[in-house]
Amino acid sequence: MIDIKGNDLDAIFAQPGEPTVTPKQPPASYAGVAATYNESCRKCGGSGSFISYSGRVLGECFACKGAGSKTFSSSPEARATGRARAAVKRVEKAQAITDSANSFRATYPDMMAWLEQSAKRNAARAGSFTFPADLLDKLNQYGSLTDAQFASVCKLMARDAERAKERAAEQAIRVEAAPAADVTALETAFAVARERAMLPGAKGVFAKPLKLTSGEVSVSISSPKPGGKWDGFLFVRDAQDDERKLGYFKGGKFIANRDTTPVEQAAILACAATPLDAVKAYAKAWSECGICGKTLFRAESIEAGIGPICAAKYGWGL
Repeated sequence: MIDIKGNDLDAIFAQPGEPTVTPKQPPASYAGVAATYNESCRKCGGSGSFISYSGRVLGECFACKGAGSKTFSSSPEARATGRARAAVKRVEKAQAITDSANSFRATYPDMMAWLEQSAKRNAARAGSFTFPADLLDKLNQYGSLTDAQFASVCKLMARDAERAKERAAEQAIRVEAAPAADVTALETAFAVARERAMLPGAKGVFAKPLKLTSGEVSVSISSPKPGGKWDGFLFVRDAQDDERKLGYFKGGKFIANRDTTPVEQAAILACAATPLDAVKAYAKAWSECGICGKTLFRAESIEAGIGPICAAKYGWGL
């Protein structure tokens, strides 16, 4: 009978008279001990201490925990190669994101225009609607927008387009109902001022609006540069609050803003019809020239309500 109490399977299944097979032994390299690399800590220079700029020891080094050295499972050369490979991958990834973002911009120019204009408008008025600016940052960060973000922008663009149609319809009604205005004297004065600003020695400076008063209302009327986007307009603001817009003249009509009162509208029409009288009234109401804004000192200028130099600039003979 074969003794099977041992662990040698070859001995169990060997036939009587056959030699037993000795089991193979693993190579010495499979001993299970991994190679390690011990290097001096680069943070503390091997001292194991965290030293301040003044040379004081403030405690143990955070990198090596006070050991003065660190142990790695790979060689310095292998780690350097890995870092170089990772740096190349980072550059490739950044370029791929940039290419994807540029492709998105080229594919959806209308959406990009809406995002950029909305972000700029919100920043100009210090608003809280940061959604467009946030999406532009996400696009630069990831190279595209998610489906949910894309759908949200489309919804907002459609809403703005509908509002623009409503505003255009409302504006058309306001223009149709706007009162007629005679701005011939105003336009002539501004034309003379521009022409004289181009004379030798005048330096071509023409920027200040006219300030006019009629009754208890004082306004500021400006004329944009000819040939530009707003050529043919005359803009009206509150003389004492330049941020408050009252409306504009265009095509022989005055189109008032929503918050412009009927009294203000009547005063604006009166100022436009007789600008010289309105400039003089402003000077007497506010003790300053309605053209240059300076205080009038000469008796004749105070009496007239305008100085001879400013009057000549606009073609008004005193």
